[in-house]
Amino acid sequence: MFLALKGIRKSYGDSVAVDDVDLDVNEGEFVCILGPSGCGKTTLLRILAGLVLPDAGTILQDGRDLTRVPARHRGFGIVFQSYSLFPNLTAAENVGYGMRVRRMAPARIRTRVEELLALIGLPGSGGKHPDELSGGEQQRVALARAIAVDPTLLLLDEPLSALDAQVRIALRHEVRALQQRLRIPTLMVTHDQDEAMEMADRIVCMNRGRIEQVGTPRQLYDTPATPFVAGFVGSINFLSRALAQRLAPDIANRPGARFAVRPEALRLAHPEDRAGVIAGTVTAQCFLGGVLRVTVTVHDEALVAVAPPDSPWLAGMPVSVSLPGGSALAFDDERR
Repeated sequence: MFLALKGIRKSYGDSVAVDDVDLDVNEGEFVCILGPSGCGKTTLLRILAGLVLPDAGTILQDGRDLTRVPARHRGFGIVFQSYSLFPNLTAAENVGYGMRVRRMAPARIRTRVEELLALIGLPGSGGKHPDELSGGEQQRVALARAIAVDPTLLLLDEPLSALDAQVRIALRHEVRALQQRLRIPTLMVTHDQDEAMEMADRIVCMNRGRIEQVGTPRQLYDTPATPFVAGFVGSINFLSRALAQRLAPDIANRPGARFAVRPEALRLAHPEDRAGVIAGTVTAQCFLGGVLRVTVTVHDEALVAVAPPDSPWLAGMPVSVSLPGGSALAFDDERR
């Protein structure tokens, strides 16, 4: 195990920001810490970086206790949301800053900076200052600066959230490809589920300072451990027990359980089609390019389903709804 966090806890007055967190990170792994604002994910990252001291717990890297080691001695690279480039330095000078602090030979710094600018797709841009670069280019420079000193761990604090949507999507691919090429263990904080699903080997889903579930993107989507994870990772329909008994009688008799179903699991049909088992009414539809999102009202409950983009469903149309066996999710009381 490359990195291990054990019993990490941090409070600010009466507010618990991180509550007894255990987490392991493997060599070469890309881990996303995912959760809503205020869930403790950034505090956890800052504790790991050495910028915040935990109230309790231990951080071990290859058996070395880092819990009280200052940030500058941890050997980690950090990229923040705000880029944090030095405005008075050129791109090349920003990338080489950490190497100069470490008193590396000037010739080696120049060579390394050129290599990194080429690696991030900015060859020939070393002489530009930050205000001459786009937001995406600035974030590439910040990333190059972080990896210039060969960090043992790369920490990314919502590095793409300030960028335009198209730039953000493109940089997801670039950052992930770069991490896979360099094999630097990486932890990235994000509140964007699509970002986490696309980039991570594993996702750590946090809520109210605690870890709700750790797993691959597919595990969190297909087998969420709690209703919170089910609702935060992807779209979900939570069902009343009465509706669950109609749609999923195979699981609906579990006492005290809460039931849910993904929109893509629902099947819509014309009322005369016997494949539909519950009658409902289309109340809304939204064309999303690859799919049509359809809202159906069944016994005063709204269900969201997805259908092929050329489906004929329009508001006011009658519809039958069915659910293939094994598609519903059930959560016990204690996992709410």
